Amino acid sequence: MLRIEMESWSGEKYYAVYDHFRIDGARQHYRLHISGYRGNAGDAMNSVWENHDGRPFSTKDKDNDERYYDSCAQHYQGAWWFNNCFEAHLNGKYYTKGFHKNYFQRDGIQWNTIHMYSSLKAVQMMVKPVDKPAKTG
Repeated sequence: MLRIEMESWSGEKYYAVYDHFRIDGARQHYRLHISGYRGNAGDAMNSVWENHDGRPFSTKDKDNDERYYDSCAQHYQGAWWFNNCFEAHLNGKYYTKGFHKNYFQRDGIQWNTIHMYSSLKAVQMMVKPVDKPAKTG
């Protein structure tokens, strides 16, 4: 299970909980498996536009995204489970007061269902292991 807590610069608090969260190993390029959303932030990880579920992890030196003409990790300056490129990007640059240098660059800490053109003030990702069923007999 994954819980993401987010705060905007105006003090609003948001959360997204995913009941199913798993990351594959190195051989699968740390592919993300995420589903079962609930919360008040909107499901930016499983968006119709940029679904992050099933995506391998991309970094500046290991481009695993679906964008054919450049690298999302280089363009948006942060590693993530990019598709082409993102609806959520929580490893972006930290911008004081949320203002990007370029309004259309969107290289900050993004959760597009909250706000597409400003960076979040704070974010936490918390992982909880699945409870194992009690042994019987």
